[in-house]
Amino acid sequence: DVFAAGAGLPAAATQTETIGPAAPDRLAFTSAAKTATAGQCSGPLTVEVRDGLGNAAPVAAVTPVSLSASPAAGVALYATPDCSGPSGGPASVPAGSAAGTFSFRSTAAGALDVTATAGGLVPATQTQTILAAAPDRLVFTTPAQTVTAGVCSAAATIEARDVYDNVAPVAALTSVT
Repeated sequence: DVFAAGAGLPAAATQTETIGPAAPDRLAFTSAAKTATAGQCSGPLTVEVRDGLGNAAPVAAVTPVSLSASPAAGVALYATPDCSGPSGGPASVPAGSAAGTFSFRSTAAGALDVTATAGGLVPATQTQTILAAAPDRLVFTTPAQTVTAGVCSAAATIEARDVYDNVAPVAALTSVT
């Protein structure tokens, strides 16, 4: 509301003003970065269309949003908030709205940059974290050795790995025999 008052005048004027966003010019993630376990759905990620001042800017028509991930190996991107349906298709921002929601699934542990791109808009990138799944096997990380009887070998190193071959930390000291 805007108020106007004048000295010596008994009544002030009040008027409600509406301020709309400027033209859309960028995408921005409005959901927090996700931490997901390898092989599990990330849960919903939301991207919003904004004007140059950072205001939500609803789109007039359905706006396709292309999704990409880096590194891309082992990643599936979904146009739904729950990893349902086919992967790989673009997400979208519905007409009259400023936000679209999507999800992802990755089998590679580590940092994952997810980028949303729409024609004519500055893209948005957000870094997600993928944790290894539960350990399911041990693997040697040093090559096999040939030693003479009675001589100590060099150190042999092993790692716990998950089903996707990520190094998977163990919860407690583990004895290996």
